[in-house]
Amino acid sequence: MHSFALRKEQMMKKKLIVLLAVAFVAGCKKKEEVICIADTGGNHTLTIKLLKDGVTYISSANAKAKAYVAFEQFEVAGFSDSSYDLVKVADDNEDFIRFNNLTCGIYYCKLRVIDPVTGKTYSGTRIVTINSDTPSAESSIDMVIQ
Repeated sequence: MHSFALRKEQMMKKKLIVLLAVAFVAGCKKKEEVICIADTGGNHTLTIKLLKDGVTYISSANAKAKAYVAFEQFEVAGFSDSSYDLVKVADDNEDFIRFNNLTCGIYYCKLRVIDPVTGKTYSGTRIVTINSDTPSAESSIDMVIQ
């Protein structure tokens, strides 16, 4: 009879452990999974810092830097505006180009400026990822002679 009571006590302990485990798992709030696909219409910001040959570049009326952004791409050839999802020219006297109202996702970014004296084209690229839990991303892109 003693062994029966011991077994019954062990069964009760196992049931209690299982119930506690279920209650613990049920009580844990799962982090909502967010699927990130680059697009407009979100609340994230992408800032591209302008560099030319490794030095901060200030856009001017004579030599405006232009940014090209493609959603969820890893390479885009050329500088045709129609090949990209977003195109923006830097404001005069600014060393950055900012894109607002983006979603989280992967952004292929390309910069270009044409030197007004030599006529040579400088450009650079970078892939930038904006995570769902980060309100903004900032990345420097170095434009070099092509």
